[in-house]
Amino acid sequence: MEQRKFYQQKLLRYGYTTGSCAAGAAKAATLMLCTGRKVDRVPLMTPGGVLLELEVLDPVLDEKSASCAVRKDGGDDPDATSGLLIYARVQRISRGIQIEGGVGVGRVTKPGLEMPVGEAAINRVPRQMIRQQIELVRQDYPAWEGVGLRATVSIPQGEAVAKRTFNPRLGIEGGISVLGTSGIVEPMSEKALTDSIKLELSILRKAGHTGVLITPGNYGQAFLNSGTLEGLSALSERAVKCSNYVGDTLD
Repeated sequence: MEQRKFYQQKLLRYGYTTGSCAAGAAKAATLMLCTGRKVDRVPLMTPGGVLLELEVLDPVLDEKSASCAVRKDGGDDPDATSGLLIYARVQRISRGIQIEGGVGVGRVTKPGLEMPVGEAAINRVPRQMIRQQIELVRQDYPAWEGVGLRATVSIPQGEAVAKRTFNPRLGIEGGISVLGTSGIVEPMSEKALTDSIKLELSILRKAGHTGVLITPGNYGQAFLNSGTLEGLSALSERAVKCSNYVGDTLD
């Protein structure tokens, strides 16, 4: 996308979230299923009020289902998920709208996250976006009103990329999360990092811990595990990296 902002005297480009990609792919797949025709682009209005024009990749269509992908664009934010293909497969079911996670979408294994233990790590706002886009398409095609549909989100490279994210520490296994509240990735977003720290603290609290050890970064983590100070290594499971956000973490 072309929206940009200045940060530390640099002009940086915004991107869009995995949630926007999943919603866009679900919209395009639903449109293909309803019309019987492949599409190459799809508009998506994000919760943040920014209209995206998303390229539709790898479209596949048959009588009962349709699938396609949207490529994640993290803009100029240092985002491990940028460039991944986010797929959605939409198929007929008996009734309602269901949203599921497939290959490469993580599963929640610890309490304290937005979704309960055992659910696919597709957060609340992306789920709302996916559902909304499916319903908007069905409204344009009366013959599909009331037809049950299931959208399955998958990310073929998600499991490999998840190892470079916070997910393993947060108890999300098997892939990455489908995230985003505004639908847009702000480059060098401090809020994204502090939100991750807050989430990690919440999970530790849910696990019954009443105290944590804060380390500034990788050097602090390495010192903690070195055994230099007796007893510290036992606290490694309760260690939270705070980067430069010491005050925010303490708050």
